[in-house]
Amino acid sequence: MGKFKTIAIKKVADELEVPLTIKSVFIDEENFPESGIIISAVDSMEVRELIFKKIKYKLIYAYFIDIRMGAKIGMVFYINPMHPADVRYYENNIYSDTEALVSECGITQTLAPTAMNLASLAIWGLINYLNGVSNPNEILIDYENFNLIKIERGK
Repeated sequence: MGKFKTIAIKKVADELEVPLTIKSVFIDEENFPESGIIISAVDSMEVRELIFKKIKYKLIYAYFIDIRMGAKIGMVFYINPMHPADVRYYENNIYSDTEALVSECGITQTLAPTAMNLASLAIWGLINYLNGVSNPNEILIDYENFNLIKIERGK
C-alpha cells in the first residue's frame, strides 16, 4: 500500500517537473530524515503521530504534508511545523488507529484514481509552498458526492 502512494507522488512530481527525491523508509527512532520537507503517506495514525512529534518546532523541517485516503474520501494536510496554530490544528486531527475510519483503500476500483488525485494535491501544495503561496491547512475530498472542502486555520 505505502509503495503505491509514493510512486504516485513521484510520478506527479516528474510530470510537473518538480525535482523531488522520494525516500521510502520504515520510520523509527534511528531511521528518520535529517531535515527537509516531509510528505507523509503512511497507513497508520500511530506512525503519523510519531512523525509529527519528531518534526514539530524544529527548524530543520521546513514543511509537512500528510496524505490520508479511503475508498470514498481523501485528505491532504499542509502544515508549517514551526507555526503554533498549524501544530495545534494538526494535533487536533490525530486520533487513535481504532478511532480512524476503517480504510477501504485497498478497493481496486478506487485505489489508483484516489492515490493519483491526492498525490497531485500534495505536489501542488509543495509547489505553492516553494513559490511562497499559502496553502489551506487541509483539503478534504468526498469522492462519492464530489465535495471538496478547504479548511484554513485562523491567521
